[in-house]
Parts: sequence; structure tokens; C-alpha cells
Amino acid sequence: MDLPIEIPGHLVVETLTATQSMNVPDGEIDDDAIKTAANIGAGKLTHRYPLNYAQADGADVVTETQILGIMYKAGSLVAVRVVPTTAPDTSAGKQYTVDIQKSTAAGAFATVLSSVVTVDDSSTDLTVQAAVLSGSNTHIAGDVYRAVITASGSSGNQGQGLGVTAIIEENGT
Repeated sequence: MDLPIEIPGHLVVETLTATQSMNVPDGEIDDDAIKTAANIGAGKLTHRYPLNYAQADGADVVTETQILGIMYKAGSLVAVRVVPTTAPDTSAGKQYTVDIQKSTAAGAFATVLSSVVTVDDSSTDLTVQAAVLSGSNTHIAGDVYRAVITASGSSGNQGQGLGVTAIIEENGT
């Protein structure tokens, strides 16, 4: 380890070689202290990745249920964002909702949101709406997340185009 390390009563400014285990206080090793070629194994990292869903720009948003992903490791859902390409028009009536649901151990799907995200005539084109997650949104290997889009209304113009991103974090171990 090539960085200054304080040991009670000592300051190591050259290379320190430990012949037994060594405890380093939290925050003492930062990103700059890790060499680019350190080759840290994936099992020692937290992995963050998006699960994406979209409906085509230029076409009315329609009711649809789509699997977002099957979880590989234990982890959690940390954020959900929804963006309408073109929101429903101001003549009122048309809207759609976005729900994110999870199935654990082949059980029934249940929402992971405090409430669905509603996109209606008060929404703005290309403005991201953040969903509010309900409780602890942890998952285990094999859990399945899905997006449930429900279009409704009989008057006005429906929104066109939709993007949904659910951010997942999983431990490498």
C-alpha cells in the first residue's frame, strides 16, 4: 500500500508490508489510493445498473406489462425514474400510470412503490418524474421486477413515448 498511513505513534510514508491482517480506519483509503490496474475482483464491489423499459416516441403510450429483469444476486432497488417524451395534452382525460412490481420466490407480483407514477396533462414533456419507493426494497437472487403501464381516459390526446429506469444495486459477493 503506497500512501501515508498513521499507526499510533508512527507515520508510514513508504511501502508498508503487513505479515498479518491489518485494520485500516474507514475513509483512509480513497479512490486515488487504488491503482488503475489493481484488478479488484467483481465479488468485492457493489454493482449498480439500470433496468430500462420504453415505449416508442411518436406512438401513443399503451397499457402493457413487461419484465424488467431477473435478479442475479441479493441487493436492492434504489430508484425509479419515469420520463414522458410527449405528455398527454391539456385537453384532459388521457393519462397513464407506471408501477414497478416484484415477485419473490415465484410468488405473486406486488408493487414496490408508495404510489404509481401518474403521467397526465399536468406533466411536462421530457421532465423526469421520480417514483417514491415503499419501505425496504431488497431482493434476492431469482426475484423478478416488472413494469406495469396502464393507459386510461377517453378524451384528449394520449402521451407519446415513455422511458422508465429502475436502478438496482447488488453485492458482488
